[in-house]
Amino acid sequence: MLIGNKVDLPDKVITSEMGAEFARQNGWGFLEVSAKTDQGIKAAFKSLITNVYTLVCPNHVIEQPKVATETITLNNQNSKSNPTQDKKKGGCCK
Repeated sequence: MLIGNKVDLPDKVITSEMGAEFARQNGWGFLEVSAKTDQGIKAAFKSLITNVYTLVCPNHVIEQPKVATETITLNNQNSKSNPTQDKKKGGCCK
């Protein structure tokens, strides 16, 4: 993956088109980011991590994280068991 930084600068030496073309010729993905303004940073890391994970675990389907629907009480010392602790967690690496 090729990541072009400093996209926030108006006078870039390398244009977006040049970066995209170079990445395409080499079979890479291409994203532009700005560390200064935080533009595209999360998307770049998410894309990079997803691509690496896909290479490492090619048969695993990547799902969106599930949102917790239970309320957990952390300071209840009278409780003998917390139902959420009794559940086994699943994932790619078991």
